Amino acid sequence: MVCREIITCPLVHRLRGQFDVCRIMYCETSFQPCARYRLLHEGKPVPCTLLPNGAHLAPGSTAGSG
Repeated sequence: MVCREIITCPLVHRLRGQFDVCRIMYCETSFQPCARYRLLHEGKPVPCTLLPNGAHLAPGSTAGSG
């Protein structure tokens, strides 16, 4: 099941290359365990560096730029 937030999530379009697996696992398959999804639906702020698996993008990461 595809996450309904996939259209508006600012990170999903940046999850390319080394992050394809993360995007497929969380955004396009099973979004309920996604850390971003959980925070959003708890009404909490979602850090722009937060990956669906709960890790954060490293400074200078290609997924975090552009």
